[in-house]
Amino acid sequence: MKVVSVPKLQPGDAVEIKTHSKGFVIAYLANGGEDEKYIPPMRGHYYDVVYFQGDLPIVKKTYTIVLPRDKPVRAEVFHGELASITNFDDKSLTYAWSKENIPAIEREPRMVEDPDAMTKLVLATVQTWPEKSRWFYHANEDVNTFAYNDAIKAKAAEITKGLKTDDEKRKALLAWVARQIRYSGISMGKGEGYTLHPGIMDFNDRAGVCKDIAGMCITMFRAAGYEHTYPAMTMAGAAVENLPADQFNHCVVATEIAPNQYKLYDPTWCPFSAEVWSSAERPQNYVIGTPRGEELME
Repeated sequence: MKVVSVPKLQPGDAVEIKTHSKGFVIAYLANGGEDEKYIPPMRGHYYDVVYFQGDLPIVKKTYTIVLPRDKPVRAEVFHGELASITNFDDKSLTYAWSKENIPAIEREPRMVEDPDAMTKLVLATVQTWPEKSRWFYHANEDVNTFAYNDAIKAKAAEITKGLKTDDEKRKALLAWVARQIRYSGISMGKGEGYTLHPGIMDFNDRAGVCKDIAGMCITMFRAAGYEHTYPAMTMAGAAVENLPADQFNHCVVATEIAPNQYKLYDPTWCPFSAEVWSSAERPQNYVIGTPRGEELME
């Protein structure tokens, strides 16, 4: 956040805000070398969601992106219309979208979330959801996020002792994670973002945010023998449009109960409900991180 003072404004005045971004700047990336902070979570790709409305009236808003010639972007406009221009030269592609005289959003009781109401531009250089799914899988598996030790294996056995069915065992493990892992953010520095905290770390700290609570649940499931359990990205409260951009604010758990058939669990929700998945979130889009790559599901 940048706080800037401006002269006293009169009716009819406007404030022009101009920002410039190099690469993909996001808060949870570490500030290493000169260009280290510009490396995106999904290396070599760019994606964005741009809203053309807000709490104040807008005289004109323009979004321009310049990309290498060999890195075209997929883009789509939702909930309205934007003027658009595309240009190119020998080295780069330039895209621009704009809209004028945009009124402030008028909210109503129990209306949908802003992403499902305001005009928005969604864009991504990633071509398919399976590509993003495989990347999310490797972002966690390649650093052994869901490895478990003897203590975790013993706890999983203790929790499921005497239970007969797989559903009963998974629900018992889910309940333990939901009640024992307190919702509290703990930073691990450069590993933040899409990388879930290691299950062993969560087990020792007994705290984390939704992605870490989900990671603890995945670790416990795997320790109990449910090896085909994976993290899933979702957007609580709003839709995920069918372009593989970053449109996620929540992490849940998916376990494969039959070939290509998954059951979903949300351990962050479960302390407040007997449900394993929030019935308030139907329909809800999600992408599971698997080695074969998954499409956007609902």
